[in-house]
Amino acid sequence: MTAYFVLMLLLYHLEVKYYFYWTYVAEIKDMEFGLSGVRLAIASLIFGLNVYVLTRMDREKLIFAVLALFFLILTVPSLIAFTAGPIYETRILVYHQAFFFALYLLSRIRFKYTGLPVLEKRQAIWLFLGIIFLGTIPFLIVYGPHINLKNLLLLDVYETRTRMAGLSNAYFGYTYSPFTKIIIPLIIVFSLEIRDKFMLLAGVFLLVLFYLFGAHKTVYLGLVVILVFYRWNYFRSVRNLVL
Repeated sequence: MTAYFVLMLLLYHLEVKYYFYWTYVAEIKDMEFGLSGVRLAIASLIFGLNVYVLTRMDREKLIFAVLALFFLILTVPSLIAFTAGPIYETRILVYHQAFFFALYLLSRIRFKYTGLPVLEKRQAIWLFLGIIFLGTIPFLIVYGPHINLKNLLLLDVYETRTRMAGLSNAYFGYTYSPFTKIIIPLIIVFSLEIRDKFMLLAGVFLLVLFYLFGAHKTVYLGLVVILVFYRWNYFRSVRNLVL
């Protein structure tokens, strides 16, 4: 983990922060991605604390794998970006660290799962639909008036994306991806398995609706990907795509 941290730190300060996108962000904010010695010392201390917490966990537990994955994918990059100076907001690092330690403390609590209800796929779909219904309301209020149906034909995509980006906030940023990459695809897959046309259409409608919210073509393409990978197993799909 230490080698990974050092390697990512060097890669970030020698290469990544000089990429066009990040120099463009620096110009917009009228700041620069530097290297703060004080922030580097703080990040190193926090990194050491994180590693200490991980090394005290049972590596055979699922929670260790989950926390270690979160640590490598989000916590370390957050710590490294923090060293760039004030251009990286401290509150983002605080959010990641709060989640890291909250997840660790949660792992220390012993739960008895025998009394928890087991949901069938149809019940799970209704649960997901309820979550999506509540989570979609803020999107509809903010993005709804600006939906452009031409995006369905892949027209005016970048204009819509620019317009929607100006309306975005933290809630949209942190929920858009889980909705479009996890919850809605699960609704579609479960609906296919139980052969429920209504729920399938609801899932497809939601995925298309979220595409219209952000005009991200990967979300639109995601519908095709879901159907392809549902029809064939993973290795067969990869083989068909490559060959």
